[in-house]
Amino acid sequence: MTGPSDDPADSLTYAPAGATRPGDARWVTRVPGYRRYERSVVIGRGDDDWRAASDAVLRWGSSAAAVSV
Repeated sequence: MTGPSDDPADSLTYAPAGATRPGDARWVTRVPGYRRYERSVVIGRGDDDWRAASDAVLRWGSSAAAVSV
């Protein structure tokens, strides 16, 4: 008998699962038809800047979802 998987990749609605792994130092997986893009920038210094940036990212995600509906 088959039951639900505990692997989060099994519930994805897109492929290939795991092509980008943020925890890895380098993304070495090459996916045909896609090109890798990675960029790091300094957005501030200290706890206040970190909180402001993380808040902006979280608000952007909900705003982008609302606009795309």
